[in-house]
Amino acid sequence: MKKEKEKEKKKEEKKKEMEEEEEGGGGGGGEEGEGEGIRRRRRKEKEKEKEEGRRKKKKKKKKKKKRKKEKKKEKEEEEKKEKEKEEEIGGGEGEGGRRRRRRRRRRRERRRRRRRRRRRRRRRRRNKEKEKEGEGEGEGRRKKEEEEEEGGGGGGGEEGEGEGGRGEEGEGEGGRVRRRKRRRRRKKKKKKEEEEEEEEEEEEEEEKEKEKEEEGEGEGEGEGEEEGGGGEER
Repeated sequence: MKKEKEKEKKKEEKKKEMEEEEEGGGGGGGEEGEGEGIRRRRRKEKEKEKEEGRRKKKKKKKKKKKRKKEKKKEKEEEEKKEKEKEEEIGGGEGEGGRRRRRRRRRRRERRRRRRRRRRRRRRRRRNKEKEKEGEGEGEGRRKKEEEEEEGGGGGGGEEGEGEGGRGEEGEGEGGRVRRRKRRRRRKKKKKKEEEEEEEEEEEEEEEKEKEKEEEGEGEGEGEGEEEGGGGEER
């Protein structure tokens, strides 16, 4: 608190000095005085900007630290809840059961990460393909326009039109073949995407089933251990 007050006091003193110097520079009325005043003003502005930058940086750092702390707290709470839940299911079983549960949890997390990665990859691939398609369409349109212009410049006769791609002969084979190829490519791509999606869905379903089975096994193990523990007491 004391240090902050001292800092503020120093700042105010500096400010006053600068203002006095500025006034002195302006009072001279000469070229030198004016130049000095402008330089001072610029210096002052720069210092102000620096101070602002420092303050923002400090604020950001503080925010980041706070968020990190919160995340840590959330994680700890989640772990605590999970631990309590596991203890309820498994009773007071020993190290073996805990290890099994930990292994299951890690497996589940790995699967989830894999699923997320796959989805992300698929999304990226689709976006890239869309961008490429957009570029291809743009290129095709440009070529068509150029061809039409060339055909139009041929004197407007039947031959000119044919070359430009509007007549019966010239539009001819080239354009049709290109369109057919494009259509085939699109169909293939679509089919491939559908197959990939189906495969991924199947994999996801299998993983979900595995998770369910593992959870069922975990509960069964917990109950069995509880019964076993009861027998020992008797």
